Amino acid sequence: MTDWADLASPEVGAALAMTDTGEAVGLVPVGATKQHGPHLPTGTDTVIAAGVAREAARETGALVLPPISVGVSYGHGTVLPGTLSLTPELLAAVVRQYALWAAVSGLRRLLFVNAHLGNTATLATATDALRLHHPELRVGVVDWWAASPQVLAEATADGEDIHANRAETSLMLALAPELVRTDWLPGSDDEDRTAGLVFRYTAPALSTNGVTGRPSQASTELGRSLLGLAATAIRDKLIRGRTEEPPLGLAPVPAFPSSHVPPTDVEPQEPPWTPFYRLTPPMPAGPPSCRTRASGTSRAAGSTFWAGPSPSSSRSTTCPTCSPAPSATPHGRWAGSAR
Repeated sequence: MTDWADLASPEVGAALAMTDTGEAVGLVPVGATKQHGPHLPTGTDTVIAAGVAREAARETGALVLPPISVGVSYGHGTVLPGTLSLTPELLAAVVRQYALWAAVSGLRRLLFVNAHLGNTATLATATDALRLHHPELRVGVVDWWAASPQVLAEATADGEDIHANRAETSLMLALAPELVRTDWLPGSDDEDRTAGLVFRYTAPALSTNGVTGRPSQASTELGRSLLGLAATAIRDKLIRGRTEEPPLGLAPVPAFPSSHVPPTDVEPQEPPWTPFYRLTPPMPAGPPSCRTRASGTSRAAGSTFWAGPSPSSSRSTTCPTCSPAPSATPHGRWAGSAR
């Protein structure tokens, strides 16, 4: 196991080349920062996601990328202190940028290891966008609590709406016991009130103290067992993912009509444009200074990366520096723009 953030640049390249067979698969822990009852820290989900990912990567040489430590936590409301949240759109943009920038270094297979129920919908839509617009990449999501049927049974033993419960508290006792307020455990239990409900509610409408389940029943032994079971299941996915290919071959990059505006918030995925990690010729050293460039590469004012037409495209592009016309692209926006 190797943490991406601990390596120097040449070591990242070496780590990506160490896979015995197939391509390297990286693990991205996805957590949250939110209230976790009176006995667990607000960073619980990030600790668990990173701990499970590192255990899964152990003995495989897989890279563990820096955790995404703030997720989508709208479901916890604003009554209980400690919650930070991204919008679903912003988390999706972060996920996409992780995948695209990892590909720059040669890591084109990522498995997002999730530890927060509130992230699941956003992770699904973010990886949907990646698999559609970037079929050459491989992206997947695994929730630690559903890594295997055995893990799921243990995780939901004290209620299906798991939060700061027996399983999460046990994992924290195994991973970071110094962060667990054990003196609060006896009085922290609170029942799962979601059974049979038709509608969805935030935590203050469902829990008296931010807990759902019975953390008083947690143990270090259960935590170590859950860690091992979840890590083993994820490690199996990691190993199989090194050589997995689409059953019917690679899907084509979609060719949308010029009137189509992809529903993305930060990173327009405009079909005539090639992602910046696939640019040919190499990225220029500075912004364009002329109205058009025969090479077809351009840089948007204020953009976060370079983008240009695919090598097969002969279409010239109006330089936004010289003439920021709204018709510069079929969608009126520059690919890669942070606007």
